[in-house]
Amino acid sequence: MALIGRLVALVGQLSWWQVFKFCIAGSVGTGLYYGLLYGLTEFAQVWYLGSSIVASIAHFVLKFSLLKFWAFEDRDLTRVHHQLGYFFGLSVVNFGLNTLGLYVLVQYGHLWYMEAQIILTILLPIEVLIVSCWIFKKPISV
Repeated sequence: MALIGRLVALVGQLSWWQVFKFCIAGSVGTGLYYGLLYGLTEFAQVWYLGSSIVASIAHFVLKFSLLKFWAFEDRDLTRVHHQLGYFFGLSVVNFGLNTLGLYVLVQYGHLWYMEAQIILTILLPIEVLIVSCWIFKKPISV
């Protein structure tokens, strides 16, 4: 519980401008994700979960770059390998949650895959914001 409290406190330190940029970065990444998901599924006849995998990889690269360098204004490259690893871990967890959620909502909830993805797109970014604050926080100068 203490860890959750510290993560939430990090979010509280963000300016409204940073939260706005986080939302824009997420929207751009999500637009890429949806475009690939829909395009591959509908036009290239790729199975919807396969389309989701390809779209997730493209989304990862774009979102990491936008969050690190633009939203959180972290241009320090000395920690980028650690941040990339943590962000990859976050993305793997979210990839699993997204894929599982998509499967459950489509197969058992009988939702259209795009409806299911919209629901997941609303829920998952809340957790991403909280964890990203920790990943991209500026180190304290001593």
